Amino acid sequence: MREAVRFGAGLSDAPAVVADHPTALYLIAGQTHPELRRRDGERYRMAPRDIIEQLLASDGYVMPYLEPQQITSDTLAYALGAGKAIVSTAYLHAREALAAGRGILVGFGAAGHLAEAVNSLLDHRDRKQALELSSYAYAKDMSGPRTAECWPVLMRLVLARSRTAPRLRAA
Repeated sequence: MREAVRFGAGLSDAPAVVADHPTALYLIAGQTHPELRRRDGERYRMAPRDIIEQLLASDGYVMPYLEPQQITSDTLAYALGAGKAIVSTAYLHAREALAAGRGILVGFGAAGHLAEAVNSLLDHRDRKQALELSSYAYAKDMSGPRTAECWPVLMRLVLARSRTAPRLRAA
């Protein structure tokens, strides 16, 4: 059986995973390299639907952003919602979303640590499964239908507060 591990762009130490797990299959998906973009445009870029399909078919997800200032990531949200075991550099969104043991955080520019984390998940299926359950539990209420259920309640609260706010300020 093949292990499918999805790696994001920038993971230069993916061969270290394959060295320990020769049957591992990894997909590098992310921004188009600037030189390739100049030559071929964006014809290789995946549509969001394609990224989600690849993610769902994968056993794990690695987000190796290179900059700590990266605020958020759509694909991290997708991975959480899909209940994937996640390894990420410690950018803002990842620090919050993967806190409390929901994922593995590593330092920036530490491709070797990313590979070690992925290898540890492939070596310890129980840990991988615990991360999957934890990430799904965290994100399950963030899906479109679940958040849509909250809008009427939120609107009622806003309306009620707006009706009482002028009286509070006057008092």
